[in-house]
Amino acid sequence: MATVFWGDSMINGMYLDATAMAPYTGVDHVVYNGAVGGQDAAYLLAQFDAQPWRRHWAQVFWFGQHINGTAAAEVANVVAMVDQLDHDKFVVVSGSTDPHSATYQGPSGAQYLKVIEFNETLETLYPTKFLDLLGIMVADGVANADSQSVDYGGPPSYWCPTDIHFNSAGYVKAALEISTLQISLGHLSDAELVRQIAVTGGR
Repeated sequence: MATVFWGDSMINGMYLDATAMAPYTGVDHVVYNGAVGGQDAAYLLAQFDAQPWRRHWAQVFWFGQHINGTAAAEVANVVAMVDQLDHDKFVVVSGSTDPHSATYQGPSGAQYLKVIEFNETLETLYPTKFLDLLGIMVADGVANADSQSVDYGGPPSYWCPTDIHFNSAGYVKAALEISTLQISLGHLSDAELVRQIAVTGGR
């Protein structure tokens, strides 16, 4: 069983590599990390195009932290990746916001509004495949009266203590939410394993 992750430093950064998420699925599962820190979906689209053999695996697309143009353009690059798949085994994870400042990716910053637009558009396009990880984390923070979630609409301090990246506990939460959605959609099932072996020869 294999999943490939595409994204930025939220996957491939200082705290956790996407390959460390594999144990949380509860099945024999290999994760390939196709993320590149600091890059947007346009850059990763080129990487995706250059590795067509990875399209047969289950996919996780996790962008939104580096929207260099418009939210619509960032969405279009994600859509371009999804449209190249010959299967429906993919998940789209919401972009995150920075709960340590009111500006830039904080609630009074232009980048914050781009992230929200990006997330809302992807949820509309892929309602059953979209994981609102930001919304889940913010709701937990609000329920626990965490000031980062209450004041800035961002992930709480116990999962996001210093900057936009999560700590180890935050990545465990992310891994569990992603794998739970994958399992519910059948992406980590025996049938999916059979499909992957059939199209990839077990590679």
